[in-house]
Amino acid sequence: MTLPSWPELHGAVTHFPVAMLMAAFLFDAGATVLRKREWETVAFWMLAVGVAGVAGAIPSGLMTAATLFGASPTPPHVFLIHRAIALCAATAAIVHLVFRISRRDDHGTQTRAVSLMLGAFTALCVSIAGYLGGAMALGGAAASLGAAPPAPAAAGAVPAAGVALGQKLFASTQTGCRNCHKMDGLGGTVGPDLTHEARRHDTVEWHIAHLTNPSAVHPGSMMPSFSRLKPEELKALSAYLASRK
Repeated sequence: MTLPSWPELHGAVTHFPVAMLMAAFLFDAGATVLRKREWETVAFWMLAVGVAGVAGAIPSGLMTAATLFGASPTPPHVFLIHRAIALCAATAAIVHLVFRISRRDDHGTQTRAVSLMLGAFTALCVSIAGYLGGAMALGGAAASLGAAPPAPAAAGAVPAAGVALGQKLFASTQTGCRNCHKMDGLGGTVGPDLTHEARRHDTVEWHIAHLTNPSAVHPGSMMPSFSRLKPEELKALSAYLASRK
C-alpha cells in the first residue's frame, strides 16, 4: 500500500477543523440571536475540536510546502498569502479557546461580544485560507489540463539530444517533479499526469516558458519556477516533456 503524500495528507486532515471552526462561529451567533445558552456549549466544544484539528493541519501544511517548494527560493505568491492567513486563523482559534476557558462562568454581554469577534475573525481567515488552498490545488491543475496547446513552432520536431537528460532530471530529487506529477504511473497527484503531456503541449518553447514562470502561463498555478536550472537542463527537461506522446 502506498502511503499518502504530504499534500494528500494535508487535504485529508484540513477540512474537519475548518468545518468545526466555521460551525463554532455559527452556533455562537445563533446562541446570541436566539438566546440559547446550550448552543454556546455546542460552540465551545466545536471550537475545542477545531483547535485540536489545527495541530494536524498546520504541520502537514508546512510539510506540504517543504515538499513542493523546498528547493525554490521564490514560492508562488498565492501560497505565501495562504500560509500567512492560515497561521492567523490558527492563532485566532487558539486565543479564542483560551479566552473561552478563562471566562467559562461568565456569560455577560462583554464576554459574548469578544467571543463573537474572535469567532468571526477566525471564520473569515479560515474561509480565505480555504479558498486560496482550493485555488492552488485545483486552479493550476485544471488550467493545465484545459488549456489549448499553442501552435507548433516552425522547427517542429523535438530535439533528440537532451531528452535522456531531461528524463533523468524529471525523476531526480533536484527538480522534485515526481512529488506532484505522475509519469507512467509513478509520482504524485497534486498536478496533472504528464505521461502524455505532448498531446497537450508539444513544443520545447512552451515548456521552457512554463517551467521558467508557471504563473505567467497559468495564473494561480502553485508550481514553483525552475529558472534556477542551467539553460541546457531547462531545455533538456522541456524536450523530454514535449516528447511524451
